[in-house]
Amino acid sequence: MNVGHTNNEIERSVFYDKIYQALKKICRHTDANSCSGETDITVEAESSTMTPVLTCAPQKLTVRIESAVWNGNPKVFFLLVGAVAGAFQRATWPEESCDEYQLYNKHKQIKPHRHCNTAKYANAYFPNGQQMKVSLHNPGLESSKLVDFDCFKAREQVADELYRLQEEIEEAVVDGDSWVNVECMV
Repeated sequence: MNVGHTNNEIERSVFYDKIYQALKKICRHTDANSCSGETDITVEAESSTMTPVLTCAPQKLTVRIESAVWNGNPKVFFLLVGAVAGAFQRATWPEESCDEYQLYNKHKQIKPHRHCNTAKYANAYFPNGQQMKVSLHNPGLESSKLVDFDCFKAREQVADELYRLQEEIEEAVVDGDSWVNVECMV
C-alpha cells in the first residue's frame, strides 16, 4: 500500500498520527467493549505513472477496523491503537519498500521525494481476547509504481516498535508473560 512521501521523521510521524487519529475516530475508548467501522485519511501519493518524473497529489486512504475488543479497559484500547498505528508507520522504514522519485511541485520545480509502501493489514493481539484488526484500502494505491511492500524486511522495524510498548501492555493486561511476534501474511 503506497502511503506517499516519507522524506524524514516528521512526515513519518504525520502518517502515524493520521492512522492513530483515524482509529480513535472509528472507535472511542468509551465505547462498551468492542467496535468496527471505517474512515478516510489523505496521503500525498503518486498521481501519474510517467517515470522518472511523477506528480504527487492528495489520495484518499480508507482505514478500516475489521474488529476491535478491549474489554472496557481504556488503557488497553490506547495501546492497541498505538500498536497498530506504529506497525503501519514502522513498516514504511525499510529501504526495500521505498522508491526515490523526482516530482514536480506546485511551482513546476523538480524535487526529490521518497515514496514508501506499508502493509495492507495490521493486527494486534493481547491476552484475554483483546485485539484490533485493521486494514488500509484504496485500489489506486496498492503499491508504489516501482517497488512493492516487503513485509519480511519490515518485520524487524515493526517488532522494535512493539517491544517499546511491551512493558505497558503487560501492565495494562495484568499479564507478566506477553511476547512480541510479528508475522507476514502471504
